[in-house]
Amino acid sequence: MLTATAQAAPLIGLYTFEGANGNFANVVDASGNGKNPTFYEQGLVSVTTGGQGYQGEAAKFAPTGSWFNPAPNAAQNSGGGFTVGIDISPSKGDLTIGGWLKLSPTSATTQNPKYTFFSHDDGCWDRGLWLDAAAGNWQTTGGSNCTGPRNTGATMTLNDWHLVVVSMAGINASLYIDGVLKSTTVSDDYGTTAPDLRFGAFDRSGGTEPWEGLMDNLFVFSSALTAGQVSSINSDGLAGIQRVAGLAGDPSASVPEPSSLLLVALAAGALGWSRRKPSALSSAQRSE
Repeated sequence: MLTATAQAAPLIGLYTFEGANGNFANVVDASGNGKNPTFYEQGLVSVTTGGQGYQGEAAKFAPTGSWFNPAPNAAQNSGGGFTVGIDISPSKGDLTIGGWLKLSPTSATTQNPKYTFFSHDDGCWDRGLWLDAAAGNWQTTGGSNCTGPRNTGATMTLNDWHLVVVSMAGINASLYIDGVLKSTTVSDDYGTTAPDLRFGAFDRSGGTEPWEGLMDNLFVFSSALTAGQVSSINSDGLAGIQRVAGLAGDPSASVPEPSSLLLVALAAGALGWSRRKPSALSSAQRSE
């Protein structure tokens, strides 16, 4: 039985890439909210087989050019990554985006070697997060006055799995790497007309600065997760995401569903009646 926790966070998107059988067209939103991918660049993003993910399977991003390939095609919204119908604009409220990432650069990234985790940019620095290889650290993007990216000072080793989480309270973005808070910077919007979240590429119309490598167990919460919640996810993977969302987990923090409480009450009443009934029979038998 699924249980709700006393401090459950609202999970609005979850992408585990299980059951896709190597075909990205089969990827669905495992949170049950129907936020399935609305676009992906066939050939540049796929799903692994044979258990190559952090847990099970993963999304594989394999651009073949310098900082994007193929060339941008605004009509097809092409260039890399995949898009889901979740508006990550600051005006929509607090938000947390995270997942397990493995960066494995293989292409000739000679121009702007930036590797995007997520964004919804349509020009002039809207909200997002990328790893800037030249600057040597993760950078948050987005500013109301069209300001550029902001250094976080946080790094990440190549070819290893890392949990990367951005917990956004208003325009303040707290970056966690492997469960540890690394920085808090600003991540705002200049005024994007492309609100939907895109994983694995920056510019929504061109798919620039693509990710190279794998992503697994990507999640979106419509609240700013606490350090304790991020730590729980880091420790327990998918089970941690479910527990923070109140979908499974810690008996000490769980509360029964209303229907379950009703069943318990009915069962208790029936048990009490069954215990009284033999006593009444015994009294009747004694009076005979």
